[in-house]
Amino acid sequence: MLCQRFYRGEAVLKLSQEIISDVRVKGALTASEIEDIFAKLDSEGLYTIFHKTHPSVVDVRVKVLKGLQDQFKVTVESKRIDELPISLEELIEYIRNSPVMKTSVDSNREILQRRLEELSRTIESSKQISVN
Repeated sequence: MLCQRFYRGEAVLKLSQEIISDVRVKGALTASEIEDIFAKLDSEGLYTIFHKTHPSVVDVRVKVLKGLQDQFKVTVESKRIDELPISLEELIEYIRNSPVMKTSVDSNREILQRRLEELSRTIESSKQISVN
């Protein structure tokens, strides 16, 4: 009986400076939270992420690089070597457009909008006080 070959593609991804500042200010996803999401993937989750290459993707692992909260290593195992670059692109696109990421950003945008409105009202009231 022959063993089936799997090919492995690896990439190191760095969260953009915009996302990192969101993490500090708004609580968007960190690299370790992304790692946790991918640790719980089942075959249905693989299908959701790898909609073009799901028949050949066998496994995906995400590991935060030691001492760095803005970088993580992604490993994709596939039955077909030619689909590894496509799989990595699909994974990056999923992370960018992840419903969890969008929800986090949207809710934090609302919080910041409310803060802006409060500050605007405070500035306006202070102008009125200084005029009187």
